[in-house]
Amino acid sequence: MSFQLLRHDISFIIRAIEHLNLIITKLIIKRIYSMLKTLLLLLVLISSSVVNAQTDSTKSESSPLKKNSLYISLGVATEFYYDGIVTYERLFWQSKKATHIAIGGQIGYGYYAVWGIGGSVINANLLLLTGAGNHHLEVTGGMNFYLSGDMEGYNPYKLSTTVGYRLQKPSGGILLRVGSGWPRIAYVGLGYNF
Repeated sequence: MSFQLLRHDISFIIRAIEHLNLIITKLIIKRIYSMLKTLLLLLVLISSSVVNAQTDSTKSESSPLKKNSLYISLGVATEFYYDGIVTYERLFWQSKKATHIAIGGQIGYGYYAVWGIGGSVINANLLLLTGAGNHHLEVTGGMNFYLSGDMEGYNPYKLSTTVGYRLQKPSGGILLRVGSGWPRIAYVGLGYNF
């Protein structure tokens, strides 16, 4: 009799855990969906200002961008994954048209945390910048290399991509980045262009 009671209690606990897991998964999906909607709205608002800025022809639109940037960016994928990376960026090529297209590379070093346990990471990306004046669309793609911590070895997030907005003057100075990607769902960055 006590064996069946124990078996019943165990099956009840398993069902409760499965139900709790389903609730947590739904909450995470809702939170990610909400963050993506907010980010999409932000990108739409920013892109409309970029389109308006591109219709004005000013001297700064024909100026090439400074080639070097150094910035720190903070990213979040869910409430379980965070990272902070210091990145050096170099532009290799730029078009000479009023609406710039620039190609470059990025190399970064930083720290990440998954469920509070983390380690160090190197991030290497190719970069595409478009836009004119101070407003730019940035698209990157590359790899994350986890050097230590719980992602070392087992590594589902090797691919690294971003799509975002960058506020950067062609003459250099402070730059601001905001966007979305993988493994980061959202990121923000602040740095200096020289």
